[in-house]
Amino acid sequence: MPRGIPIYNPDRLTLDELLEMAAPTMTRALKGMSQVHKDELLVECEQRIITATYASTAVGQQCADNKGISRWPASYTLVKKYSYLYTGIAGWQTKKDLEEREIEYYARLEEGTN
Repeated sequence: MPRGIPIYNPDRLTLDELLEMAAPTMTRALKGMSQVHKDELLVECEQRIITATYASTAVGQQCADNKGISRWPASYTLVKKYSYLYTGIAGWQTKKDLEEREIEYYARLEEGTN
């Protein structure tokens, strides 16, 4: 089974490059990425989410996906894309991520009761 394109330096990837990747490739890139770079991307991603949210909820704007052909994606679409990317970078994307967080949560509860 082919492994896909090797990712030699995931710390050089930008948000836009991550958005262009398929989910398995993005997951591999995120696993090889340093926490410092992830934190930088999270800050940038949050800023883009806030900007797109303000644009889609401004007076006279429609917070919906227009489904029409357009040169630029609708601000609602950008909110969805960057929110998805944020969950991936933060480690809340896959079922395995959620199971790991659940195990950590219950381990902290166990420590607090003992």
